[in-house]
Amino acid sequence: MSNFRTLQPTKLLVHGFNDDGKCRWVKLTRDSFLAMEDVNVISLDWEALAGMDYFEAASNSRQVGFVLGDFISLLVESVGVPWENLHVIGFSLGAQTVGHAGHYLNGQLPRITGIDPAGFLFHTSPEEERLSKEDAQFVDIIHTAGLWIGTDEQIGHVDFYPNGGKAPQPNCENEDIGLGCSHQRGPDLFAESITSNFSFRAVRCTSWENFQSGLCDGEQDNFLGNSANPQYPGMFFLKTNGQSPFAIDHEK
Repeated sequence: MSNFRTLQPTKLLVHGFNDDGKCRWVKLTRDSFLAMEDVNVISLDWEALAGMDYFEAASNSRQVGFVLGDFISLLVESVGVPWENLHVIGFSLGAQTVGHAGHYLNGQLPRITGIDPAGFLFHTSPEEERLSKEDAQFVDIIHTAGLWIGTDEQIGHVDFYPNGGKAPQPNCENEDIGLGCSHQRGPDLFAESITSNFSFRAVRCTSWENFQSGLCDGEQDNFLGNSANPQYPGMFFLKTNGQSPFAIDHEK
């Protein structure tokens, strides 16, 4: 950790099922952060416990989350990282893992971003056993493959539903039952939100149908991804493009 800067913002990235700490979205997010800010980026690699049977991996996410919580405590108490400089980001099963870490730390984390949190085996779990708004002072969620691979229910302080938050996302219409295209769209949107010249402007609404019908025009807006604002809680909907750049230029 010779290049670690104690007083700079620290981003902790946590991968999901059947992935590793150097997977595509982790590298993309790391590079996006480093292109824009002087930050520390740490990737938790729990491949050995996440690459087996999904049921076992889901069970392991709890203990991995607790270990992550201990590591965060070490950063704060022994290294001197200020609590307010920490931002923990998890994708899929990694989002549930960071939820366990936040619960273990009694909600002290300033921010958790859950990118399409894994839904299978977690839809009906109590809050203390899945990612929830109790796990950090600010929890923002991006839903892209809800109802099956991901979650569709509101679980954070701010929940974003690009294109309704469900599969298929634009240009993912021919994906298989694994919904990999729609699921992976979540981290692509988040990474782009760090560097994009256009914001992912979203509007507070009660449903995708009402949003599409224009019934929420003029309501409070917020911005999906890195610039999400904790002052405006609720459910937010937006449309995106089907390929990069995903953010829509509303000035055109």
